[in-house]
Order: sequence, then C-alpha cells, then structure tokens
Amino acid sequence: MDSNKKRMDVEGDRLSNLPDDLIHKILSFNDTVAAIETSSLSSRWRFIWKSMPCLDFSSDDFSTLRMFSKFIKNVLSGRDNEREVSSVKLKFRGKSSQVFVKKILDYAFSHNVQQLTVTCMIDSKVEFPLSLFSSYSLKHLTLKKVYYGSDRGSYRRNSITLTSMWELPALTTLYLDGIKLFDDNADIISTCLNLKNLTLSDCTMMGSNGFNICHSRLSNFKIEGIDGTVKFVRIVSPELKNLSIRGVIREIQISAPNLAYLLLENIDIMNFSADDFHSLEKVDICISYLFDTDPHKIVGLLQRLHSVKSLTLNLEILELLSSSVEVISHQPSPFANLKSLKIYPKKVDKWELPKKIVDMSTEVKNYLLDGSPSASFTMISREGHLQPLCYTLSYGAEA
Repeated sequence: MDSNKKRMDVEGDRLSNLPDDLIHKILSFNDTVAAIETSSLSSRWRFIWKSMPCLDFSSDDFSTLRMFSKFIKNVLSGRDNEREVSSVKLKFRGKSSQVFVKKILDYAFSHNVQQLTVTCMIDSKVEFPLSLFSSYSLKHLTLKKVYYGSDRGSYRRNSITLTSMWELPALTTLYLDGIKLFDDNADIISTCLNLKNLTLSDCTMMGSNGFNICHSRLSNFKIEGIDGTVKFVRIVSPELKNLSIRGVIREIQISAPNLAYLLLENIDIMNFSADDFHSLEKVDICISYLFDTDPHKIVGLLQRLHSVKSLTLNLEILELLSSSVEVISHQPSPFANLKSLKIYPKKVDKWELPKKIVDMSTEVKNYLLDGSPSASFTMISREGHLQPLCYTLSYGAEA
C-alpha cells in the first residue's frame, strides 16, 4: 500500500513539474469546462487555465444559454488579459445576435487569435453578420452549421445566411459549411487577399445560383455536398494546385494553368469546360450519372487532361466509350506522359448492377495507353466491390 502511494506521489510530482506550455498542450485536448475542472486537481495547476492560449466553448455543456453566457463572461474576465489567444472554438445554439457571440469574437480578435471555429447549431434560418469578423491576425476560419431540429427534411432549408462584409487580410484558410451567400456578399473570398486554402461544403449562392471564384493566390480548393441547386462553378486561379469538385453541378469552367491535382465526382460532364492543363500530376474521376451523356464530351474531357501522369477513372466511363468506339476509332491517344492508369467500378448495391455489362474494348484500352505504353495498368472488377456510394478519392497531388 505504501509503495503504491509513493509511486503515485512521484508520478504526481512529475506532472506538477511539467512546463506550462506542455500542460497547456495537454489541457487543450479538452474543452474549456473540462480544462478548468482538470486544473483543480493540482495546486500547481490551479490557475493555469487563466493562461491557456486555446479556448473551447460549447453550449452543449449547459442546460440554458443564460448559464452558458455567464460561464463565458466569468472565463474571459478571469483569464490573464496579457496572454494572447491562439485558437478559439465556439459552438452554440440560437441566434448569432446573442451577446456572448460578439463578446467572444471581440475578445479573440483583441488577443490576436489565429484560428477560429464557429459552429452554429440551428433548427431554423440564422443570419450571421460578417461585420463581426474583423481581424488582422486571423489565419484560419471555419464557419459551419449543425442541425439539431426534429424535422430532418428541413436540414437544407435551414442554413446560415451571411450578411454584410468582413475584414480578414491575414486569412489563409477558409472552411464554410452549410452557408447561404448572396450576390451582394459574393466578394467575401476575393477580399481575403492571402487566401491559400478554400473549402465550400453544402453551400449555396442565392441570386446568380453559382460561384465565381477568382483569386490570384488560391492554392487548394474543394467544393462538395452540392445538391443541384448550384447552377455553375467558374474558377479563375493562376496559382491553383489542387482542385476537388464533388456534387451535381450543371456547369463547370476552370482556368488554372498550374493545376497539379484534379478530382471530379458526380459532376455533369455535359457542361464542363477548361483551359488546357500543362502541369497535371494526378486526376481522379468518378461520374455516376452517364445515362444521357454524349461520349464526345468524355473524349473532350480526356483530351484536356493530356499532360496527366496518374489517372483514375470509374469503369462506367470506359463502358460508355466501349459502346461508342466510333468516337475514338480514329483518335490518337492523348496521354504522352502517363505513368499509371487505374480503373475502378462505381460502388453500388447488387440490385443496382447493370443488366447488360459492357466490357472495356481493346479500342478504349489502346486509346488510353498507346501514347504511354510503359504505363502501369490496374483494373478492379465489380466482384466484391458492392457498396452504396461512389468510391472515395483522396485529395491532394501527393495522394
């Protein structure tokens, strides 16, 4: 018994002797409520929460918003005001006009916050004024919705509507999820002059019903979760390296001469256009809806990808071409730099399998590989590949 107590005392002393920065790191894995509770376990740690650079508030931890607001007030007033804040997470239900929302944001920006995540739990439409975001230090911003209402059918109808304009000159990474934009604040992306990484998930643009992304420094762009309400995506970005597009989008236009990685999943191939790509390393394409697709459009897309070194296609694309070999019969292979070609079937339930399966023809294989006869070729059969949803493709040229 004495030896166990002695060992625990030694371990306790070791924890107490850890440097503050390491203790801050340990406590940062918990939200602020848990961090304060943990601090009370040691006299050495008792007040260390006051100097923590990471703040994480969630109204889930409180039975009422009034208690949540009071807790925030006490934490901010009790914190060492000389210490900067590197990261803030705020998750709350209700309206963005609640006093504690502005209080936290003002505190974060006045203490040179660099990373900010705001999660709105909504059961109705919520407006979020962008004027709340004004910071010369903020580099990473995530703004997203979480639906907690009982009517799941209203998930898409209820969204976060952004109003006014923000001022974030240092921002390099922006993630928007479940956000509704209007034409009068469509410039929120282009005004972030140092933006490098952009993700739009389940977002809509009212008015023009499409996104015009024009940015001179953007390097990585993802757009996903699009349900067909977005009519177009037009991208002009000379420094763009990685582009991922997932969703039923009626029209896509791309001008990105330095693009190295491209992912296209479930897009409408009928209205796809792009300048030639000269720096492509890797391309992943999975198109589920090919019922009325003109095979000439597929060929046109492949020709624009002529510089690619690693190409992945879903089997259904090749089956479409195999049923219309006259489209490629007199066409030379566009791929002179190809190192790897991979063919995967779309993952489906067994009942979704086509009644008549068309094998990939020799003509199609030659069209893809004749320009690079030394390229490796991998083809996965449908057997053992049954699963709902299209296969998930990795994002990034390094994948």
